[in-house]
Amino acid sequence: MNTVHAAGLEQNRMQTRKKASNRRQPVGLKGPVNPKRANKPPANKKLRQSVSGASLGRAGAVAKNSPLPTRFSVAPNASDINPDEIVLSARLRGALSQLGVRRLGDLNVIEVKEFLECRNCGRRSLRELETVLQRAAAGYYAVPADTSGLAPAETIRVLDASLASLPARDRDCLIKRFGGRTEQTFTLDRIGRPYHLTRERVRQIINGILTHIRLLLGPAGRLRHQHLLKLCREQVVPVTPGLIARWLPDPWPLSLRPAFYARLMAAIWPELPVWTGDEPPAPWIDGRTETLLQTVRTVVEAAGGKLALKDAFSRVTANSKYHNLSPEEFLVALRSASHAGLKVDLENPEMPQVAPA
Repeated sequence: MNTVHAAGLEQNRMQTRKKASNRRQPVGLKGPVNPKRANKPPANKKLRQSVSGASLGRAGAVAKNSPLPTRFSVAPNASDINPDEIVLSARLRGALSQLGVRRLGDLNVIEVKEFLECRNCGRRSLRELETVLQRAAAGYYAVPADTSGLAPAETIRVLDASLASLPARDRDCLIKRFGGRTEQTFTLDRIGRPYHLTRERVRQIINGILTHIRLLLGPAGRLRHQHLLKLCREQVVPVTPGLIARWLPDPWPLSLRPAFYARLMAAIWPELPVWTGDEPPAPWIDGRTETLLQTVRTVVEAAGGKLALKDAFSRVTANSKYHNLSPEEFLVALRSASHAGLKVDLENPEMPQVAPA
């Protein structure tokens, strides 16, 4: 082996040793360190704090030294609130689920120590829960006592306001999917193309948005849903873009089309009878629906060829066979009216009529 080659090998060995020595040194120190002291904590107090508590940060360090309460204290006016109906982080929601909390009042018998022992639960989740309890005590999640706040027009405005809390990309995906600015609705593939997202990812984003909006509505959202459902039952009318346009003053005061809010309500509240006009006709119907539609046709023909949905429902349920028929079932069946040679006229959305096709 010549001298030059031997010198090169020795230089490589020295560089390797130097790199290994530098890898063993604590964060914040420079230069080679004695390997025997490499794994020992640094003597500098500030440096030791930065190494051991780097993940906590300043706020975490303060919270670590703060005293903990022993038990939760839930205000009486917040005891009946269902945590599934308010906005919570996934970790806090999981912790409450582990503890079997079905309403906030259940926390009165749970110790804070027990809460912190839940999986993936720490002081940050505890601070979030304390904030939730403070908001609940202040009436943040309270159901409005004034029923005028549950009016359909107010519900549309609340849904519109909830979009402001969404990131720009998510809001754009939702608007395109539900036809907020155009008559057509975009496919998942077309929505995701500008953002380099797959169809599955767009679907996940939209489902997450719908869950977020449900939670933003809070406990009052359940009452809004019930109020709309009651209106549909009493009037025997489906929620349509035309009906939504009647709820708000003319000219249309919102930036998105009425059909958007109809599709949004159908996605948030699947039990609500919503007709957006773009539902494909059912390829087939079951025997019970077919029999019901034939009964409707008979009733309509006996009335002279045209009948309001409310009157048609009243005459159909006069038959003992359909005493237990609900307005929702009646409206669902009428979606397939074409199978029985019928059509639903929505020219007057507040009083739609059914007639032979």
